[in-house]
Amino acid sequence: MRATSPPIEPEARSPDEWVTSSPRLFRLLFDHDPPRPYSYTDQLREDARDSRCVVLWLTGTGFIILALATSLWFVAPVGVWLLLWYLLMLRAMVGTCKETPLYTGIVEKMKGRHWLLFDVSMAQVRLPNGQTVTVAVSNRLVGPVIEQQGRVEVMFLYDPKAAYSMMIAARPII
Repeated sequence: MRATSPPIEPEARSPDEWVTSSPRLFRLLFDHDPPRPYSYTDQLREDARDSRCVVLWLTGTGFIILALATSLWFVAPVGVWLLLWYLLMLRAMVGTCKETPLYTGIVEKMKGRHWLLFDVSMAQVRLPNGQTVTVAVSNRLVGPVIEQQGRVEVMFLYDPKAAYSMMIAARPII
């Protein structure tokens, strides 16, 4: 098993090998130690690139507009709830990106799909110190690497209090 270092030290940075779905977010997280200069505007830009977030915004707004246009006030709380839920997730994500350190580890085992996101799986990841953590990994990024190389290293935001961590990037272990 190849050794990696738990938070990434500035001298060990080699972004050329990492594969990520969001290069801008990767650079920001990779280039800055916590607390990072990450704002609500940064996260809104990330979310605007994700069709699921856009659908959530449009659905919530649509329910509110429907209530205003037709006086069917019982549908307004659904729209308000969706938008408030999004704002809570936005706030949590900004806090996570600002304050959570980056770690690396080796995927040992895929544990199944995320309960809500169809393109995300849960993986058991071993840290260099031997500890295992659960990380939500992108099937699109990790799947092909595991099929081709068999093993993959992931970079993730690690919060020991969270139920699982969020993958930022992956690279094959050769």
